[in-house]
Amino acid sequence: MLDGPFGRRTEEVKDFPEMVTDILKEIGRDVDTPHLYHYTDGQSLKSIIETGQLWLTERNYMNDILDGTFVKDEIQKKLSGRKDFSGSILESEMFAERAQYVFSTSLEKDLAHQWSNYGNSDAYCLEFSRVELREFFLKSKEDADQLYYGPILYDTNDVSTVCDRIIRDMTEGITNATNPSSDPLSRMDLYERSKKVYQYFYSLIKQRGHYAEKEFRFLVQSTRKPEYLVKGGLFVPFIKIGKKRRKLPISRVYVGPSNHDRLAIESLKSYLKQGKYKGVGVEPSELKTRKK
Repeated sequence: MLDGPFGRRTEEVKDFPEMVTDILKEIGRDVDTPHLYHYTDGQSLKSIIETGQLWLTERNYMNDILDGTFVKDEIQKKLSGRKDFSGSILESEMFAERAQYVFSTSLEKDLAHQWSNYGNSDAYCLEFSRVELREFFLKSKEDADQLYYGPILYDTNDVSTVCDRIIRDMTEGITNATNPSSDPLSRMDLYERSKKVYQYFYSLIKQRGHYAEKEFRFLVQSTRKPEYLVKGGLFVPFIKIGKKRRKLPISRVYVGPSNHDRLAIESLKSYLKQGKYKGVGVEPSELKTRKK
């Protein structure tokens, strides 16, 4: 049992399905860090505090242009040389189109790469309890939404190992599911578990060059109607998670390295004290950089 983000005792939720956890441990990417960090600018921070909501951007509009297709391409490369399995059924199950919305956090605070990408002279970093943020998503998502979360994999060898495992498990699951001589319940159990593993890792793999982000991602698959914001000449779809009356599990806010003057720190403290986040700490980044 543990204290949840809403002031009551809740049952502890396992980090990932058991099969997913086994694979993460196999490649040395199991996560037990107590905190996650979300870098943002001042206006977005103000919106988060006042609305109690997090905005999730549709996956195809993230900074990684290949985010929505990278895993698909890697698996298709491996399937292209298969003689024993055509892959047509596999592809139809793996690559079914459904809108996916992402909230990105990082496993580390005070990353120069993140500060420069998320606000520069107007940058802030929110510190969340990892367990309580996961519970916040579980409590706040709509019933029809599917939630996936975990550390992003960037290493080429790790990605190859996971893709091989996905193909093996999905192939075995589909083969068993279409075998009339096997037990119907055991057939579908393996099939559904293998699909779950795929759906998790489809959400948790990116190009190696993005490793500096050290991303831990929350991804919601949803059929709900999105809202839109204009950014970089694009109409970007997004959805919201959370409600104004529900407090987000924010434990601390860091002020970016290019905004270290005393007034920036004191004004944020004053702002937070006005509402339900008055107990949240405010600290400056430990990095020393010049303003651009």
